[in-house]
Amino acid sequence: MYMLMVPCRVSELVTARRDQYIPTAKVIKIPKSKAGIPIIKSVPENMREYFRSIPLDCPWLFYEETAPGRYRPLTHLRYAWSFCLKMAGISDLRVHDLRHIAVTDLHYAGNSERVIAAQAGWKSTAMMSTYWHYDELKAAQEMRFGYGNHSTDIAQQLTRSAAG
Repeated sequence: MYMLMVPCRVSELVTARRDQYIPTAKVIKIPKSKAGIPIIKSVPENMREYFRSIPLDCPWLFYEETAPGRYRPLTHLRYAWSFCLKMAGISDLRVHDLRHIAVTDLHYAGNSERVIAAQAGWKSTAMMSTYWHYDELKAAQEMRFGYGNHSTDIAQQLTRSAAG
């Protein structure tokens, strides 16, 4: 669920430790990303209960309990992912696709490219063109037309030409 809402790399989640979660700020601090920079990831409202429910003796943010009171990082994400897809009746969706979905949803929610790039751990907004997928129907419905001087002047010239 977290990866669906916040653009993350699997490596960021499977290594994330409990002490990286800052509940008062509602963020997770990733000390070093693939880009070599620290990232501060937001924690969506609907995920805060999950983070509050992590057992106090568990050192990981995303974990599996191997025995009562024994935890390890969620290293078998692919198995869990395959199971979830099967249960949901979804095929042909990769874990990495969640990063694309999260970026696209964050963009449509009105977040700036700079904010999204920071969440994704990109040094610049150039990666937006790779990860953001626009919906052509939505784009057509949201199109704003400018009726400035240029279009008005051209329309008047065309009208005069057609009349003359």
